[in-house]
Amino acid sequence: MKLTFIILLFLVNLISANPKKDVLGFLKLIYPIQADLLIETKDLKNGYIRYSQKSSEGFSEFAIWIKKNKEVIAAEASYGCGPGCSLSSIKFYEFNGENYTEVTNKFYPAKKIEAIFKKRLAALSVKDKENDPSLWILIPEKGTTILIGINKDPISVENILNIAELKWNGNGFDLIEKNNLSRLQY
Repeated sequence: MKLTFIILLFLVNLISANPKKDVLGFLKLIYPIQADLLIETKDLKNGYIRYSQKSSEGFSEFAIWIKKNKEVIAAEASYGCGPGCSLSSIKFYEFNGENYTEVTNKFYPAKKIEAIFKKRLAALSVKDKENDPSLWILIPEKGTTILIGINKDPISVENILNIAELKWNGNGFDLIEKNNLSRLQY
């Protein structure tokens, strides 16, 4: 009886020490206290969550990618709103068991993206610049490519022009500038 109890206790500890994680499990590693989070969209199969916080206006998107060596990385884009919305931050994380490290500089080429944004912004008409266009990043709910655009009107997401992509290559992302400005489908 005592041996059975000890074996059972060992198995419970083994299982709880190595839980199989989905996108929500990885989000919980970063934000362990989630009383303030309101999950708006949860697609566990595709590794995507869109959430907001009770204490602030805006929303965040969070998704995971599994590298060829089975390590997990995640991206989180956060937007502040009121009355319009704009990108507040973009962060990337690498996970090692229960630990994570912010590695934004490793996966997000900020200077190159800023240069593309400024070049495309300069090419917009005066009318398109009236509403203070901003950088917009779409974390994919489906697929693996992060879309980067110019939101011409922060009150609406109907006028986001695709300027670049971070295309998943199995271990990270390749920045691809888009030559034809097309409307992003949000």
